[in-house]
Amino acid sequence: YLPRMSLCYIGANLASSFCERVNSCAKNIMTHDRTLLSDKHLEMLCYLRMNCDFIYYLKAKCPSVMRDWQAKQRNPDYREEE
Repeated sequence: YLPRMSLCYIGANLASSFCERVNSCAKNIMTHDRTLLSDKHLEMLCYLRMNCDFIYYLKAKCPSVMRDWQAKQRNPDYREEE
């Protein structure tokens, strides 16, 4: 039973540290000067800030993926080339 218990404990610690990272990110974005941000905008800014390294990596390594994504943002009826 100890190995199973240890996996649960490790998972809980990882989830806890992730929540702390998200809260820390939100705290850095929602300053005294930005108290009028809506929940939706705060969530979007946190998402972008926490994934910015991945976005830059994807932009450098897979430009076609970024091009398709940008085309979808401009035109919802856009279909990927197969």
